[in-house]
Amino acid sequence: MSLIKLENLWFRYKDRWIIKGVDLDIKEYRVYCLVGPNGCGKTTLAKLICGLLKPQRGNVFIKGINTKEVSVKEIVKHVGYVFQIFLKFLE
Repeated sequence: MSLIKLENLWFRYKDRWIIKGVDLDIKEYRVYCLVGPNGCGKTTLAKLICGLLKPQRGNVFIKGINTKEVSVKEIVKHVGYVFQIFLKFLE
């Protein structure tokens, strides 16, 4: 089973599509890195995975659970997100 699975994922802010048709399958015991230039959608993708945003098209599954069907409270039992502003407090 996949830990995280994205199927034809789409998300937009107002009239601009940020995430377009993303498919991703993240397996256990592997290391993944999300890289790209500023504004390419890395943070949006992370927020979709954590359930802080809901996909407008497609699906995000965390351990087989569709994030559209459960609350953030349920999702955070499996994944977490550290806001960048929080890291500044640790400096």
